[in-house]
Amino acid sequence: MHPDGYLEIKDRSKDVIISGGENISSMEVESIMYGHPAVNEAAVVARPDEYWGETPCALVGLKEGLVGPPLTEVQG
Repeated sequence: MHPDGYLEIKDRSKDVIISGGENISSMEVESIMYGHPAVNEAAVVARPDEYWGETPCALVGLKEGLVGPPLTEVQG
């Protein structure tokens, strides 16, 4: 945290997510997400999970003027 209150994030701490013993490349998942025509920006990070150890968590920014599906559709 900077003295002026800004938080600076330089990079994720690691590029491999270990979920249930499987190695998942966050960069590979991001690359696939960027292939979608509606995606403007994407980031995949590890999220702690009691059962799997870690699970991927994707953050997606859509291109200007596009709207994502309702949250109920995304949650399944």
